[in-house]
Amino acid sequence: MAQDQVEVMQSLGFSEFAVVGHDRGARVAHRMALDYAGKITKLALLDIIPTSMAFRQR
Repeated sequence: MAQDQVEVMQSLGFSEFAVVGHDRGARVAHRMALDYAGKITKLALLDIIPTSMAFRQR
């Protein structure tokens, strides 16, 4: 999903952009920041629990 979003932004003419993600979107935004750090100018993640905690609590 992160790659898809980066590709959409590139197709719209943006080589860099700010990202905001909430809940599940924050997980995608976090992955995007890890994989495409050079494209993210600012990042806001809201209401996300650590991935390790989410996997422990099934």
